[in-house]
Amino acid sequence: MKQITYIFIFLFVSGCSFASNSSEQIIRKLESEGKPYLSHLVATKQYESLLDKIENGDEILIRGSSLLTQWVDASTSLSLRYSLSRAIARKPDAVMSLIPEFFSISDLCTIPYIEETVAVEFKHVNDSLSALERTTESTDVHLECINTYKTIKEDITKSLSGR
Repeated sequence: MKQITYIFIFLFVSGCSFASNSSEQIIRKLESEGKPYLSHLVATKQYESLLDKIENGDEILIRGSSLLTQWVDASTSLSLRYSLSRAIARKPDAVMSLIPEFFSISDLCTIPYIEETVAVEFKHVNDSLSALERTTESTDVHLECINTYKTIKEDITKSLSGR
């Protein structure tokens, strides 16, 4: 019975340490281990979890995503850019802080979907515009992103009206 208890405690503690992979810990490991750690994240499907956290507005991971730009390949780079684009609606200032040093306006101020409905794309544009227009920051990058999204919105509206 004691062995089962020890096994249970070990599994519980192991699970807790995995679950406690905080954003700060992830960034520290990326800084210290670099590409091998990124490869581990991708291989163990933890990269998708990291992207979800970015997309949901984890400011530490958004700002730390600049570390990833050194090692991502084409596929992981696209998914990173799309997650950052989706994060604009939640943390526009954090995302804008990555432009132009690590990403371009066209990388992040875009429609981050490959095959999605126009309604979803339109919602992304509107949500991103609202967030960017509500922010207290008003840098050239913010303004350029706003203008990019306004152009995209006009294009979507024109295509819907058949012009």
